[in-house]
This record gives sequence, structure tokens and C-alpha cells, in this order.
Amino acid sequence: MVISVQTPVSLEEATISGAVGIFAFPSLLGLAQVAIHRPLRLYNALRFPAASVLGGLTVCAAGALSSLAVARTCSLLQALGIESLGPPHRNSVTFTGEDLVLSTAMGCALFRTFGGRFSSVLPSNILKPGAFGYEWIPAKGAQYATTWEKDWIQQLGKRYGCHTCGRRRGVVKFSADHQPPSKLVSNGDPGVQKFYPQCDSCSGLQGGVISNGAWDRSSMAIVAHPYSLRAHHLFLPTPLIILGLKSPVESSSSVLSPLSRVVVAVAKEVGETEEVETRGTQTQQATTLQAEQTSSESPPAAQSVRHDSNSAEFEIRNCPLFIFWKNMVQFLDSFNSPIDCFHITLWVFTLVAACGTI
Repeated sequence: MVISVQTPVSLEEATISGAVGIFAFPSLLGLAQVAIHRPLRLYNALRFPAASVLGGLTVCAAGALSSLAVARTCSLLQALGIESLGPPHRNSVTFTGEDLVLSTAMGCALFRTFGGRFSSVLPSNILKPGAFGYEWIPAKGAQYATTWEKDWIQQLGKRYGCHTCGRRRGVVKFSADHQPPSKLVSNGDPGVQKFYPQCDSCSGLQGGVISNGAWDRSSMAIVAHPYSLRAHHLFLPTPLIILGLKSPVESSSSVLSPLSRVVVAVAKEVGETEEVETRGTQTQQATTLQAEQTSSESPPAAQSVRHDSNSAEFEIRNCPLFIFWKNMVQFLDSFNSPIDCFHITLWVFTLVAACGTI
């Protein structure tokens, strides 16, 4: 799987292809709920870690397909002649399978960074805490909620929506839903029930399922929520970011952002270090010796000026964390993996972002 794209991408191409990814990601998640999860009775309250694993696989699949849609749309726009809107001097860059894996991992990291839970992409079970049940208040057995408990439930409903379907707008009043329902709690044990905000529609559905008697086998108990979108449903055009970073530094350094320059410079530095150590050609050795002689013969004043102008770069390269990261990248790359230094660099940043949001 190789998709060729001309970079840097124009604003029109980025806007159209990015819009395709933004539309595709939540649409695929909703389609998975309706076409796969609900028929198979898979819901968010399954025993750990089944719900998280299934949700994570769903997010990865939706992210991969959305990444392919973004890259393919950009390539098609350029093939149809839209590339005339782009810059006059561009370079051909390929979106490979390694880039797809990296884009999917970045999408999962962003999903978690924006507050998403993998289990929340599965449908809700009307008889269990739903996918949007982020907060709750303790319930005193089968007793109805008090006045202050009802007020607090309204605040939770306005903030998170119905814990089953996620609806926030159009709901006049949220009811305090007992979870688990009082009719399913043995001996009315008051220590196991909690109050969650619930809309009237889901509350009526819950009563009908319980009255039916076959609630454990009824597909009505599984409620999909494909239209309840949150911030973590936003899909950023990570394929375009990867393609922009893969552009040759010499031709695109003037349009790269500061963060892109740091990532590309770090990857380039590690790659150059490995190239010098592995090849060891006479031309590179002569260049290195000439650079060392020039730096040693330069006056102290000039060296001081150079150090002041590149003080930020000097501090980064001598940072203990950077040295440790550089050695780790070189160790991973020593296994002759098909994934080059560029991918390893972004993999490290992505894993750090994902681990920081668990």
C-alpha cells in the first residue's frame, strides 16, 4: 500500500482531505455500533478488559480507514488537476504502510488526549451504567432522589448528557436513574446502587425492557449512540502531518513550523550519526576532520557568538533526557528494522502522549 502525494500540500487540498477524515472517523465508529456491536450484544459495561480491548480495536480500525481516506483524497485531488492550486515547486512523497500504522497510533493517542475512553465507543446497556456515565452520586437503596440529589443530577446531565445515549440538547429534565435497577437488585441492598442522569426516552425504554421479563436476551437493552459526538470524536489530519514532516528539509524548511523543524532536525541528526558510524567513507571522514579543524581554529569570540545564536539547540542536545532518547533510538534501529529513524522518532513522541493520558 503506497499512496503518492505532492508536498507541501495546498490549503485547498488540506481542507478538503481533512474534512473527509473529520467526517469519516465518527461515521465509522457509529457504523460499527449499529452494524457490528449491537447485533452481537457487545456493550461498554462488559467485564474488564473486554470492553476496552474491543473499543480500542474499533478506534484503531476507524483511525486507519480515516487515514487512508485522507491520504487517498489528497492524492485524487492532485491527480484530477487540483494540484495547480498548490505551490509551484513540490516534492513527491509516499504514504506507506509504516506511515499508516504511525497515523493510527497518533489517532489513538489524540483520542485519549481529548478525554475519550475506548469502552465508550461501544453501545450502552440500558440496565447498566452507560457509555457516558462519567460521574454519579450514591443512591440510598430503592428510595427516590431527594431535592438536592435531583439538582445535582441536572448538573451532571448538562455536563455529560444522558449516561445511556449521551443526549444533552433537547432534554428538558434528566431523571435520576438507579443503576443497577432496583428490580434487579437482590434484597434491595442499598450499598450497590448509584444515581446517573438519564433522559426520558431511555428511562421509558428501561421500564419496558424490565417489564418484558426477558431483559437478559432482549436486543432492546442495547442502545447505540452514533449521533452523540464529543471532543474525542474529532479526527485530526495526521496523514498530512506525517507527509509534511517527510518532505525534504532543504526544500521545505522555510515553510515548516518550529515543532516540525525540531522533529525533522532530531530525526536527521540521529540518522546522520548512524550513517557516519555504518558507512565510514573517506569523504565523510574528511568532511568531519575539516569541520573539527575549522571549529578549533576559529577565535573564541566567534565561538561565543555561535553558541549564543544556537543556545536553544545547544541546550537540547546536551539535555540528559535527549541523550537517553537518542541512545534508545539508536538501539532500536540497530535491529535493521524496516521502520526508519523518522518513524521511530514519531513513535516515541506518540507513545509518550498516549501514556500520559491513561
